Amino acid sequence: MSNRAPSTTYSESVLTNTTPAGFDRSSNGNVQGLSEAAINQLIEQKIQPIWNEFGKFMKERAEMQLEINALKTSERNLKIQNEELKNQVENVTFNNAELVERVEKVEMENAQLKQMIDEMEISGKIKQLKTVKFYLLKILIIF
Repeated sequence: MSNRAPSTTYSESVLTNTTPAGFDRSSNGNVQGLSEAAINQLIEQKIQPIWNEFGKFMKERAEMQLEINALKTSERNLKIQNEELKNQVENVTFNNAELVERVEKVEMENAQLKQMIDEMEISGKIKQLKTVKFYLLKILIIF
């Protein structure tokens, strides 16, 4: 059994003959006595709730569209912030590597300077000992 409409076309006379009696009357049977204005008012009363719901739907749709646009803007801003943070991390990483390099260089220079100071101290002590030895020999020669 199909829900499709029959494919044959019906003539107006067939439709008129098959329409049940009282089909064109409202539940109180008073439709024929209504004026066009009254019918339009009745239609307006029946359609008004539909328009109200349609208006609510359109308002909700507009609000949702605003929210969607705000979320898209927020997403774009977050992506930009994310890129900026990535760049900052890369810069910090680069700066840290540069600082590590400088520290290693300074440590090497400090080690060299310490070695030079140690050598100078040893050399100074040797000179001092030579000087003391010289004066001791002089004193011994004099006596």
